[in-house]
Order: sequence, then structure tokens, then C-alpha cells
Amino acid sequence: MVLALVRDWVTGYLLDLPAKIQAGDLIAILIALLLLYCGAFLLSKVTPLILEIVKKLVILAIIVISAHIFLLDLVRKILAAGFTVNVAVFGALGLLIAVIAISIALFRAITAVLAHRKPCAPIPPLPAPPAETAEAAAGPAVEPLPATGEATAKISKESAAYRLKTLTKENSLGMVVLYLVIAEFGIFSSRTIAAASAEAGLTFFLVFLIAALIFIKIRYDDYQSGLRHLVFVCTFGFFISLVLGHFWGGIPAETLLSMNYFRSEALVALITGISLSLFMADKR
Repeated sequence: MVLALVRDWVTGYLLDLPAKIQAGDLIAILIALLLLYCGAFLLSKVTPLILEIVKKLVILAIIVISAHIFLLDLVRKILAAGFTVNVAVFGALGLLIAVIAISIALFRAITAVLAHRKPCAPIPPLPAPPAETAEAAAGPAVEPLPATGEATAKISKESAAYRLKTLTKENSLGMVVLYLVIAEFGIFSSRTIAAASAEAGLTFFLVFLIAALIFIKIRYDDYQSGLRHLVFVCTFGFFISLVLGHFWGGIPAETLLSMNYFRSEALVALITGISLSLFMADKR
């Protein structure tokens, strides 16, 4: 009975996918983008370089669309209720996260495109060594150490580059948190339809977890690392879904802290955040 309800709900949702995309349903937009990625995955068998570029562009599109939907909802809340404490605090937090997430996603997309467009320069032949002098034959010359100021500037520049590379690394903790939160902000700001019942939502979530375990088995080189990643995003994502669901989505606390959680938009936000996090940080 429950499985039939879930099947009918999923089938109906997929049939209404184009209309939901036009209506601004973020989860429908994400499904369409992931289907685009699946198409690119099939094409990558013919043109392998396209997959990484499409993945970065899909992630960028998801973040931009989520931020856009959140911004529209923020404007609606300000026009309807003014600058309340919830609107001011969570609006500012959402804007900050959106700007950072878009900047990093754009940086990664541009980097991926440029990396695949750059031609591989041929390695020039080594020049013929000059005739050795008596001094050169005695041993290699020792280069003088750079001045203290130059050495400090070089170290600072290398440290800044390393921090930027670490920050924008796809499987870093900071990136996981950023993408998860902005995705949940987008869900609570869009016209998303939740499950028909708590039982159907719980069943769908369990099926989703099984699919996530299979995805980790296929896409992660280190299965234990993937499991730790899944546990973290489930735990942190659930906490964020409670906070944003109540203070931004307006869902009563008694709903979020009961079985009715599984028939609310909070479950959709949790699944969306987990999906984006796993899709973003697969390690193969």
C-alpha cells in the first residue's frame, strides 16, 4: 500500500515535471539538471572531457537558481512583514552564504572550462650542455638564499593560494556545508510539494538512503570515507532543516519534531541537500 502510494506520487511528479519547472519548483529544476548530467555522462563515453565541465556547470546552475529563489522569497517576506528578527537574521545569513557559494561554484566552473580548453604545450628539447669548466666540474653552484622580505612574500603568496585551493576543494567540509545550506534555503523558498503522507515520506527517505549507499559504493574510492560523509550531511542537514523549516519556512515546531516531519518541506530540503552534497563531492 505504502509502496504503491510512493510509486504513484513519484510517477505523477515526473509527469508534471515541465509544469513544475515553469512554476519555480526547485526540486523539479534540480531533477531536470541532474537528468542533464546523466545525459552528459552518457556522452562522456564518446567525449570524456565534457563530463567534468557539465558537472561544474550543473552545480553552478543549482546554486544560482537556489540563491535566486531565496532572494525572491526574501523580498516577498520584507514586503509582507518588514524587517522582522527572523527576516533580518536569516536573510542576511542566506545572502552571505549565497554570495560565497556562487563565487566558489563560478570559480570552479571557469577553472574546469579553462583547464580543458588549454592545449598541452609540447615539452621543449633540453639544450646541449656547455663545455664544463674546471670550476663547474668541481661541483654544482649553490644559489644564494633570497632576501628575507622576498622569502616572506613568496611564502605568504603560496599560503594564500593553498588556502584558496583548500577552500574550493569539492569534498572539503566548508563546501559541503555551504552547498547543503543554500540548497535547503532554496527549497524552503520555492513552491515545493512534500510527500502525501508521513508514511510515504519515510518510505521515500529510506529508499533514498539505500540509493545513496549504492551511489557511494560506485562513485567513492574510499567507501568508509563516503559513509562518514553521508552520516555528517544527514546529521547536519537534519539540524539545518529543523532550524530553517521553523524560522524561514514557517513550519510549526510540533510538526518538525513529530512523524509529520516526513510529510513536510523539511524532508524535501534534507534530501535535496544530501543529494547535492554527495553529487558535488564524489571522489572518483
